[in-house]
Order: sequence, then structure tokens, then C-alpha cells
Amino acid sequence: MIKKIIIGQNTGFIEKAKKILKDAIEEAKEIKEFEDVTVFATVEALNKVLTVQRKRMLDVIRSTKITSINHLAKCLGRDVKNVHRDLKLLDAYGFVELKREGRRIVPVVPYSRLEVEIPIGKPNELKAAA
Repeated sequence: MIKKIIIGQNTGFIEKAKKILKDAIEEAKEIKEFEDVTVFATVEALNKVLTVQRKRMLDVIRSTKITSINHLAKCLGRDVKNVHRDLKLLDAYGFVELKREGRRIVPVVPYSRLEVEIPIGKPNELKAAA
């Protein structure tokens, strides 16, 4: 599955993204690989959420059989509290899923890749949209 991240400069762009998602949901019966879409207003907003350290976390979760948050923290060489905080943020934006297995919480990355769509326009168009 693919997670699509859309960067938009104005509400018109966000409305367009919502329409694309609505159309995709209506056609979901015919879609085998549904795209999960998250919209950020700016590239900077995306970068605040998906830092290099959090991207590395996604890579480790995806490539390793992580059994708990403690296990992930050990793999990353980071404090468990900080890893847990980052996981909650990534879960809120849909980058990870936190599955309960008994007393443990196991992070899962259900996507094989992240796809970022950034509109490019004339400088005047971007200023007008801001």
C-alpha cells in the first residue's frame, strides 16, 4: 500500500485533494490498492512531523520484526519515552499503526513507500495562494 502526502498552498488545493479522496472512496470497490492520503499545508509542516529521526524510525519498523516500543527504542538507541512520543505523533498522522498485543504495543508501518506530491507554480501564483 502507498501513503500519499499532498502539500497544498491554499484551501482550494486542499478541497481538490478532498475531492480526489472522495472519488477514490466511491470507486473503492474497483481499487485493489487504496491510497491513504494526508494533506499538509506546507513542506515545512511535513518536515516538522516527518523528521530524519522519525523517517529512520519508520525504516526500522518496516525492515525489522519489532515486538514492542521497548524493542524499537533499543534498535534505535533512543529513550523509550521519546520513541513513544514520536510514535503517538506518527500514529496521529497515519504514518504508523499501534497494535495492542497483550500488554505490549507493537508499531506497524503498513506502507511500502511514501509518495509526496508538491505543486509547482509560477512565483506569483504561490504568493496569491498564500
